[in-house]
Amino acid sequence: MSISKAIRSVLRPHSNWPSNNVLAIHTVRRTYTAVSITNDDMTTDIAEVIAETTAPLWSPKMIAWQAHSYSTIDDLVLTSNARSPLVVGPRELLVRVKASSVNPLDVLMAQGFGQVLLGTIRQAQKLSLHKPMEFPLTLGRDFSGEIIAKGVNVKSDLNIGDKVMGVIPPFHQGCHAEFVAVPEGLVAKKPAHMTSEEAAGLLYSGLTAWSALKLAGGLCVLSATEKNVLVIGGSGGVGNCAVQLLKNWGAKVTTTCSTDAINLVKALRPDNIIDYTAKDAKQQLENYGK
Repeated sequence: MSISKAIRSVLRPHSNWPSNNVLAIHTVRRTYTAVSITNDDMTTDIAEVIAETTAPLWSPKMIAWQAHSYSTIDDLVLTSNARSPLVVGPRELLVRVKASSVNPLDVLMAQGFGQVLLGTIRQAQKLSLHKPMEFPLTLGRDFSGEIIAKGVNVKSDLNIGDKVMGVIPPFHQGCHAEFVAVPEGLVAKKPAHMTSEEAAGLLYSGLTAWSALKLAGGLCVLSATEKNVLVIGGSGGVGNCAVQLLKNWGAKVTTTCSTDAINLVKALRPDNIIDYTAKDAKQQLENYGK
């Protein structure tokens, strides 16, 4: 029996699986070449292996934090009955989420921020005359995890089992869930020295910091050396990344923070730290700016 026939015969009895279940097909191909089938009923043996292999990786339902109306993040619902995503495009990846972060954008989106514009983008993507359903809405914009399925045209350096980090556009369903489907261009391999939590908390803040410094400020490794730069809010996500980038580029960095964040900011090694609650904060700023 050919591999393609084996795939069809195995998938047919499992009517509860989606018809385009990439995971099942991938697992059949891998299992068929690795397992020795000794009896004539190949379908039964392969089906049993699939059930054992894919069960921990993917299921039609998943756990997710979801919004069912625009309100506050306190009204998000943790459900175990959310619909799991699938790879539907040739350049998409399906990732099992290990860690994800909460950004200010998530809080704003839960309250309805950008709903008209984002709804228009979703409608245009679907080439539909009708407004797509907004709810349930899964938040979460950056994540780390493991690739468990890939489209047929995904570049060869992203493979099943790779540990990755990535971002999700606000007009896509987010990553506060067990699984997320994402275009390959928004995913990169996770550096081995980073934890999943560190990787999940880096991208949105880091890219925002880089964009502000490079695109708005014209600063980079070639132009920032010895520049005197003020970073407002060095203890925040964006400020934290900005301080580290600037120090790496050779700039002289002054940053502000509250009293209880001074020890955190010291670890970033800026040249000067100003406690903005101090009475002489303005005077300190003037002195450091000379």
